[in-house]
Order: sequence, then structure tokens, then C-alpha cells
Amino acid sequence: MVLSSGIQFVTFITSGVPYGYFIPDVPSTHVFSHPDLGLNIFAGVYHASKVRATRVAVLLDPEHFKESESDTVIENLMHKRIFVKAVKGKEATVYNARNHIEHFPYDLLYICSHAGEIDGRRFKVRFKDRYGEPHVFVIDHAAGIGYTGEGTGRDAKFEVMNFQRFVELDGVDWNDDQGKEKIPAGELAEQFSHISVDDWDVLESKDIGPVRYCVALKLTDHFLLIMFQSVAGYEHPIIFNNACVSFYQFAERLIYAGARAYIGTLHGVDNNKAKAVAEYFFLNLTREKPLPIILWEAQKRVWPNPADRTYIHIGCHFSNIVEPDTDVSEYLKNRLRLNLDKWTARLNTVSDLRQKEAARRTVEFLGAQLRTGAL
Repeated sequence: MVLSSGIQFVTFITSGVPYGYFIPDVPSTHVFSHPDLGLNIFAGVYHASKVRATRVAVLLDPEHFKESESDTVIENLMHKRIFVKAVKGKEATVYNARNHIEHFPYDLLYICSHAGEIDGRRFKVRFKDRYGEPHVFVIDHAAGIGYTGEGTGRDAKFEVMNFQRFVELDGVDWNDDQGKEKIPAGELAEQFSHISVDDWDVLESKDIGPVRYCVALKLTDHFLLIMFQSVAGYEHPIIFNNACVSFYQFAERLIYAGARAYIGTLHGVDNNKAKAVAEYFFLNLTREKPLPIILWEAQKRVWPNPADRTYIHIGCHFSNIVEPDTDVSEYLKNRLRLNLDKWTARLNTVSDLRQKEAARRTVEFLGAQLRTGAL
């Protein structure tokens, strides 16, 4: 792709292809054309014009790397009077990280970890449809498991996130659209989705390598699957995922969950290079310079060869990290209380047992943040 030398910046509206990678001499950003282009742009405009400041940041680092950039990131954000909630080391468990990513009211999330698709199992499962007719699904399955902190030994309680990918139905490859037209594939899949994994009638199963599209973060106890309905208590944050191969499904799912901007990588990154990009990025934050420009400058500095530049920015071209002009402690307390009230109301109204249990744990998490020093 060749662009005029007079072009200073490019915004690509794309279904996922990171076109900016192919024009490394021009800074760029990307906005996903689906599933909700309008909401993503609105979130960017609203924060730039109304909220403006970056008030709260969450830093997630299970400390897999001996010398990470986390302390530098924290130092620079605190220097700008941004409140930083660090979830590091033993605190960076699947359960704790999931709660912070979904429910803590932050404007910025920084992730320092390993990322990618995880291994799973392939199952051949028999089930009967609503008319009693038998069918056979072949399904790839993976799981993320987090200890909730409740119970010990055999009585310990775990939270499990399941990922399922259809491979075949009655011998028809799931990617064969013409073949699926001959059977009610959508209807059968919908019926099957209501069956708990515990109730599967398994005919065969075997271990397999990475499950396609099942992306996760490696934390201290297990893997956190990136499967969120919302992030940051609906605050529409910026997310910087400084891990290998953290673009692809990560970007789409986190933007869909409400992030207004996302930074990730297209392929593997040397630890020292990743650290250098992050340190330059956070050392050079200014009100005048948007994040895609700073990211572009950081990559030029770290990689003289344009083909090695792997970081991609998703979101409006004017996304920025701006220091607040007031103390944010009261804002954070009020936002936590508001979220706590909403989840308490949900706990008192939902009847489904699983939803009720999820609401109870969220209420306990938010309450603990108010009681035990989140502020």
C-alpha cells in the first residue's frame, strides 16, 4: 500500500484487518466496522469532550517476567495524579483479575502477562433434539478455572469459564455453509447450548492443542478466558495489553465489551522490546499528543526495521491519557458505591441460581474494595 507523502495520519474503518501495519511510515489507528461502530466512536468522543481525564488505572501483572515495566508504568501514572490499583504477583489470580477487569471502575487497564490461545479437549457428544431425534456434535472445549477463595480442600469453590467451538454436526463440517443449509444447524446449536457441560453424553474425547479463537491471559493460578460482557463497570476504558499476539480476538472482544480504545500486538515480542515500548509510551504522555502518535513514535524508536513493528491501536484517533485536575478518591468511592448498589439490586431480583451466585460474588468483591483499601 502506497500513500501520498503529504498524509500525516490515517484512520482505517475495518472488519479486523490491521491495515496500518502495512504503512509503518504513517501513524494510524483502526476502528472496527462491527459489531458496534457507532458506540465505539461515541465512547471516544464522549470521553474526549466530557470526561477528559484519566482518573483511575488498573495494572495487572502476575509477575511472570523477572524485570517488567510495571513499576515504571505505575510511577508515571501516579506522577500524573492518576489513581493506580495494582493487581500483581499472588494477587493476580484468575478470579481476582476477572473481577477487576469487569467491575472495578477504571479508565485505563494495563496488562503485563503472557497471552494466546490455550489447549483444550475435543468431544464427540450425542444429544436428542426437541423431537427426540439423535444428533452428534464434535466440539472443541477449553476452560479457565479460578479459585474464589471460598472453602478449602475438597470444599473449595471454583469459578469456571467455558469456551466451546463447534467443529462438526452430524458429519457436516461447521465451516461448510452449504452443508449446514441442508440441516437445521442453527436451531440444533441453539438447543444444544442450553445443555450444561456436566450433562453432555460424551461418546469420545481427546486432548488437543490450542483451541482456535479461545484466547486467554496466563495468571498466577490458571488462564483467564477473554469472554466479558462488560469491562470497568461500563466506564469504556482504554486497554493496553502488552503481551505476545494480543491483537486478534482480544481486540474484538474487549472493544465489544465496551473498551473505547485497545492496544495489542500482532505477533510475538521480545520481553526487552515490549518493556522499551511501554516505558517510552508512558514516559511521553502529553495532553497534546494522542496515543496512536505516541505508540507510533515508540515503535520507530525500538524497531528501525518497519516490518518488526507489531503494536496496533484500535479506537478514535484522538484517544488520550490525560491527568485529572482534581483528587479522584471521592469519584472512585462514589462509583464503587453506585456499582455496589446496582449489583445488590440485581442480587435481590434475579431468580436464576447461577445468575444469583454471580451477583452475590460481585457484591462481595465491590464491598471489599470499599472496605479494605482499594482507595
